[in-house]
Amino acid sequence: MISHESLTALTRLAVPGLDLPALSRWGPALALVDSVNRRTARAYQRVICTTAWAAAEFERIGAANLVRAPLGVDLATFAASHADQRGTRIRDVYAAPGETLLVHAGRLSPEKKPQRSLNTLATLRASGLPARLVVAGDGPLRRRLERRVTRDRLPVTFAGFLPDRTDLAALLASADVAIAPGPAETFGLAGLEALACGTPVVVSAESALPEVVGEAGAAVAGEDLSAGVTTVLSWPEAARRDRARARAERFGWPAAVQAFLAVHESLTAGGTGARATVTSKGRPA
Repeated sequence: MISHESLTALTRLAVPGLDLPALSRWGPALALVDSVNRRTARAYQRVICTTAWAAAEFERIGAANLVRAPLGVDLATFAASHADQRGTRIRDVYAAPGETLLVHAGRLSPEKKPQRSLNTLATLRASGLPARLVVAGDGPLRRRLERRVTRDRLPVTFAGFLPDRTDLAALLASADVAIAPGPAETFGLAGLEALACGTPVVVSAESALPEVVGEAGAAVAGEDLSAGVTTVLSWPEAARRDRARARAERFGWPAAVQAFLAVHESLTAGGTGARATVTSKGRPA
């Protein structure tokens, strides 16, 4: 079983007050989370988590069949070369010369906190930075976000869901900074795709993304990630783009596939449920 969502993180989002200093309600909620995760761990031969952040809730209950294996990114499709597509410089479609182009790529749903990207844009513009935001994705919060953009007169383009990955790559490669504000992300593939395109990413410090992004971006807690954007923009452009691509190259799909195959091979070989971390070469450490 691949643990795609963190039950701990989703519970924090679903139950108001769990992030406050007085966590009197957290005890029963945590007990429920641990109970469900214990049943999950018993139901499968292996529980695969893609990051240490995602694995933490299974480590907390002492799951003996826990394995860590990272996801990967298509380094050929997601590349800086796609910024110029079919003879059009994609950046010119969305931003004027001298403007900072931000991109949010992801589903517009409550757990993804897309409103944080609007908060970030509003703060940056209030500080005098001529920034624009493109939102790639769709979901139940889109209408609400569009109403806010109209009300607050924010320069935001809703591009909708982009089914062609080359189109998404072109947009990501054209941005100055990508924003990944979700606090419950167990890996953050959209952020990794931006890095592969040479675009640094500002992420929620509450998610798994800080360990994926590393030194190629910035992590900020809370509802406004503008401080992270300001930090990233202070880095020389060539250096920050090179750093982003180099970070993504640590997560190529071949290594990820080998990691998952190693888990499969350990089962077919009759391996025990011992806890393990699969290395980038696809073998248990």
